[in-house]
This record gives sequence, C-alpha cells and structure tokens, in this order.
Amino acid sequence: MKRSKAFTLIELLVVIAIIAILAAILFPVFAQAKVAAKKTQALSNIKQQGTATMIYLSDYDDKMPSSYATYNSGSSFGYWYSYAATVPAGWPLASYGYIESEDSIQWANSTEPYRKNYKMLEMPGVSKIVTSWTFAAGKNVKHSVGFSMNGFLSNYDHTAIGLVSELPLYWEDDENWEGFAWANPWLSCYGTGPCRYSSMNDCNIQAGVANPSFCTNMWTGTKMFNYGQTGVVVFADSSAKSRKYGHKIGAAAPATPAHKTDPYRAYTTAGISSSPYYCGTKLVECIFMPDRTE
Repeated sequence: MKRSKAFTLIELLVVIAIIAILAAILFPVFAQAKVAAKKTQALSNIKQQGTATMIYLSDYDDKMPSSYATYNSGSSFGYWYSYAATVPAGWPLASYGYIESEDSIQWANSTEPYRKNYKMLEMPGVSKIVTSWTFAAGKNVKHSVGFSMNGFLSNYDHTAIGLVSELPLYWEDDENWEGFAWANPWLSCYGTGPCRYSSMNDCNIQAGVANPSFCTNMWTGTKMFNYGQTGVVVFADSSAKSRKYGHKIGAAAPATPAHKTDPYRAYTTAGISSSPYYCGTKLVECIFMPDRTE
C-alpha cells in the first residue's frame, strides 16, 4: 500500500497565520509606497506649473499672472478676488455667471500656453469636487485643478520678491476642483483700478481703497494632509518640495519659527486647518508675504 501525503489542520492554520502576519506588516508599507508615489507625481506637476510661470514672466515684463479673474464693464473694472475662475475659461453656459474673457486671464488659463497640459494642475490620488453644470455651445471639456496660487503675487514684480526660494507661488488645495481654479490667500480687491500687494501693514495698493482695515483673507477648514502629513509647494524661484504641516496636531503650533513654513497654526487629527499665522497690523498671512525678509 502507498501512503498519501497531506497537510494536517494544524499545519494549514499555521500557514494561514503566517500569511496574515505578513499581510499585516506589508499592507501599510504598500499603502505608504502608494502615497509616496502620488506625492512624487504631485511634486512633478506643481514643479511644471512653476516652470511655466517662469517662462510666462519673460513674456510679461517680469510680472506674475493675475491670481483672479477680472471684469471690465467699460464704466468699472474689478477683480473676482474671492471667486474661482473656470478652467478652461468659458466652459459652462454663460447663465452661470462666468465669462470666458474674464476668466482667461486668471493664472490657470493664462499660463496654459507655457504649460501646454491642464492635467499638470491635478493632485494625483486626491478626491475631486465634481461639477454637473451644462457645457456652453462648442465646449465639451473641463479640467480639474488641485493647486492654488498665492494671491499676494497677483501682477507682482518677480524681481521685487524678497525670499524667492522660500515664498510659496503655488501650493496644494484641499481637493481637485473640476473645472475651477482658486487663489489662496487673496487680497480683498474691492476698489477700482489695478490691485497689487503692498506690505503687511498696508496690504494692497488700489485706487478707491482708503487704508482698508481688512484687506486679505485665507481659506480655513481645508484638508491639508493629502499625502500623509505633508503637502507640495513650488516657490517663487520654481523650486518644488514637500512640506510637513501641523506641528502640534489638534493644538496651536508655536508662534515661531513655524510661521515661516506652515500656513496654519492648528489642525485636527484629520488634517483640517484653522487659525492662519498673521503678521503686521493688517493681519496678513505671514508665509505668503512677497516682501518678507526672514
């Protein structure tokens, strides 16, 4: 007689237990590797946007693109400073209130000839806010944007920037916005004529604005931990890197030197931001000031 060989029940249970242990060890490693890969792609995308902006500067007398869409009715001129612009400009029906000629000068659209790919404005692996609006006649494409421009750099002279290697030019938003792009923070450009950052104590220069007491703003409640506890940023010299956010999760971070590298003082454990760092008498968001020297 020939004896057949087989695993015993105990041996099978041991093998299953070993596989379970290995899975418990390796799955977090795989997840971290996936996040790292997505962050690397996000860094590449935001770097390309920084490079496109540097090329843009050479064609526009060293002036940064507009952070905002504008309107010009003939009798008045102004900025949609706290609103998004459509990307590409004019994709939805005009009845929604977005005008192609107004949105075309906003940064995401004005730098497209130098970037040549709207897909570079996305944050890989990050959720998307979907827009169900109807396309305008002849339009059938809308692009997702996961980065925001530093609104203090709108139409600002590049050569006037103090710390080009430390001043954020573009940084990540909380999600990918399908068909829209934002500025964050922004200047409250509610006067007439061109609006441009001045200083932390007189934060914008604009005709029709008499020493405003509240002239900047910044989104709070945004989710900053899109790639672990880090985010991606490209600086005014087009260098890009990832930065750790949240020095004390769930509590206020120290006053210094965190305000030089972190936009917000506090985050929840989920990475939801609050309490920006402010500088100067007008409460300007510190890290984004073009004229800061330290």
